[in-house]
This record gives sequence, C-alpha cells and structure tokens, in this order.
Amino acid sequence: FLRLLDVDAANLTVQNFTLTGNRPAWGLTGTGITDVAPQERDLITHSVNGTDDADTFIGSVENDYIQSFDGDDTINSAGGADTIYAGNGNDYIDGGSGGDQIFGEAGNDTIIGGTGNDALFGGSGNDQVDAGDGNDTIYDGQGDDIYDGGAGDDVFYVNYSQSASAGDQYTGGSGRDRYDVSIYYTAYLANPVPIILDFQTGS
Repeated sequence: FLRLLDVDAANLTVQNFTLTGNRPAWGLTGTGITDVAPQERDLITHSVNGTDDADTFIGSVENDYIQSFDGDDTINSAGGADTIYAGNGNDYIDGGSGGDQIFGEAGNDTIIGGTGNDALFGGSGNDQVDAGDGNDTIYDGQGDDIYDGGAGDDVFYVNYSQSASAGDQYTGGSGRDRYDVSIYYTAYLANPVPIILDFQTGS
C-alpha cells in the first residue's frame, strides 16, 4: 500500500512505472527517473487480508498482520512478531519464530506457536494448540481443546462458564508453568472436569 502526499493534481502526469528496491532508496523504471529520495514516505507493508475461500498464507521475517476470514486456511507466518486472526473455518496456523499473537477464532483449529514468547487464543471450536518453545501465554476458548505448553515457563488462563467446555486437556511441558483457572458452577456446567497432565507442585 503506497500513499502519495501533497500531490499537485493540476500538474500531474500519469505514467506506468515499476517500483523496485528497498528503504531508504527506491528505483522507478519507465519514467526516466532512476532514483527517488522523497522527504516523506508513508508505507504500510506486510498486511494481508484473505477471502472466504481456503487460503494459504506464507509470511516473511518481518512483523506480519494476517487476517484470513472464512474458509479452511493454512497460515505459516515464518519469522517476526506477527498478529494472526484465523477467522471462521478449520484452520492450520504456524507462527514460526518470533513472539506472535494468534487468534484461532471459530472452527476446529490447529495452532503451533513455534519459537518465541507467544500469546495464543483458542477461540470457539475443538482446537489443538502446541505453544512450542518460549514463555507462552495460552488462553482457553470454547470447545473440547487440547493444549500443550511445550518448552518454557508458560501460563494457561482458563475460564469455565456456561459457554465453555469441560472436556479440555492441558499439558504443561518442560519449564515452570502456571495454570490459572476460574470455574463458574452453573446449571449449564454441572460437572466441570478439565484434565491436567504433567503439572506438579513446586516453588
């Protein structure tokens, strides 16, 4: 996305051109101009929106923003501190390296945090979440979910209410993990029984 500022429309000549290069120097071909060094640039990069179909996204080493909307999507954000909204559908999301924020949203999603200190939100649906390496923060959502903290000192936030499921499984993995659970005992959730695997008492 490229925005031009302070354009004088009265003296504007329209030409087809190709923009190449990297900051701080740009090259324009097809205009007779070989080097551009403007006083001000306003560039928004690495932001991608999907469709309602089954999309495939491959990110970059930069900080990407990916919103995939509906469909059974595949998202590999590679490096960088990325923000990913998977939307509706049964999605596969791999955060790669970097401290990512991943929102599974609706659908039966598979979320892999990868390396880095990630924040992972399961959303609704029966999700499988593998936080990977790093000190991750994991937020439970609705549905019968399976969570694995992986390596690192992880924090699990779980809130059982009338809209949550009691059939979740949690594995802390290596590291000193914390399991923070709130249970609201109602007629909708008469027997809240989460299954906690491999957590041990410690200091």
